[in-house]
Amino acid sequence: TGVQTCALPISASTVANRQRIDAFNDALAEQVEGQIGTLVAGGAKEDAVRKLVSDAINLGRSAS
Repeated sequence: TGVQTCALPISASTVANRQRIDAFNDALAEQVEGQIGTLVAGGAKEDAVRKLVSDAINLGRSAS
């Protein structure tokens, strides 16, 4: 499905900044992908939702 296919960008983004992803982060990435899928199924534009997620990740990184 589209949700399974799209799990890689979030995981790859996390891997780029950390040596290892622990199980909690894998679970959180799956949760976020599920939420994206729900929003898209409800009519949201996937590109816009992914841009929002990306911006939120960048905001969090800049704050830490």
